[in-house]
Amino acid sequence: MKFAYSVLLVLALGEPAMATPAPLPYKLPPDPPAITTAYQDGQISRGEIVVNYKSKHPVYWLDVWGLIDGTPDQVWKAITTYDRYQDFLPLVVESSVRKRAPGRCWQYVRMRPPWPLHDHWMVNANVENKATGNLSWTMDDGNLRMEHGYWQITPVGPNKCKLQYHLTVDPWLDVVPSWLVEFATKQVLPNVIKGVRKRVKAGK
Repeated sequence: MKFAYSVLLVLALGEPAMATPAPLPYKLPPDPPAITTAYQDGQISRGEIVVNYKSKHPVYWLDVWGLIDGTPDQVWKAITTYDRYQDFLPLVVESSVRKRAPGRCWQYVRMRPPWPLHDHWMVNANVENKATGNLSWTMDDGNLRMEHGYWQITPVGPNKCKLQYHLTVDPWLDVVPSWLVEFATKQVLPNVIKGVRKRVKAGK
């Protein structure tokens, strides 16, 4: 990410500092609750895309929600096409499957954020729980310091689902400039939902 960059993104937050992740030099804070307000729920129900962003440097939490016209099976099919993320997710230029096991998939993703940032890449270990509509992942290797996230599919009516994309990331930057945060929250994250919408509509 899934998505993420990623931004997920996974998604637009990183310039590589090392080839492989090292042990974190700090205690990772727990993920804050990824919830929407009543007002945001109304926005989502009207077809709008909602983004939430929190940070406690160097860790950043990014969430995006939106409605998808499709069944849970259709949305699940889209987000588990691990080798085609470059076709519909922002910034992704390469994705492939490294290996599979029952309910698991190790996926390579390379993302290309805007200049002057460099490509970042990761091998994500995905855990599939189709029954609950949850696809989660943790970075096993890559040039971010830390990254994990999930997709959550929630049916909300006939042929309609609410899709959430969540990303927790330490982009290995001493300072994350405000323009990069704005780029991720205003462009990249909304385009995650838009990309899945197009993928589902195309029947892929």
